[in-house]
Amino acid sequence: MNVKAYLLTTRQEVTCLGVQLDWNRRFGVYLEKVCGKADALIGAFRPLLPNVNMLTGSVRKLHYGVRESVALHAAPALAEVVEIKKNSNILKTAQRVALTRVSTAYRTVSHAAPCVLIGIMPIYFTIELLTEKYRIKKEDHQE
Repeated sequence: MNVKAYLLTTRQEVTCLGVQLDWNRRFGVYLEKVCGKADALIGAFRPLLPNVNMLTGSVRKLHYGVRESVALHAAPALAEVVEIKKNSNILKTAQRVALTRVSTAYRTVSHAAPCVLIGIMPIYFTIELLTEKYRIKKEDHQE
């Protein structure tokens, strides 16, 4: 498409401030990419943890917290997207895999069990809380 002698090209996806936006605003590709990056990060930290004795709860939370901070850096933008079943499943599956690694549970465990063992909320609740916190902070700045 040409506009005043300039050629405009369109894309299916574009990256803006680190968030990959697709043309239908479903964020599926972005969520898979971010969860993959976060899982690679947790895999890199795994050898640093001692494999002797049981890890304490605080070490497990810290280990998982690093992964969660990478996965949720755009949480306010993802609030509505998580309501889509496919995107919710992407996040829940990635969280279950990460929590299973951190808690050294069997991989057949449900999503809720490792959340309870480590003491971490499910990711969709965390996204809702971060979004609400962002909304309140934004309202305070406008007043």
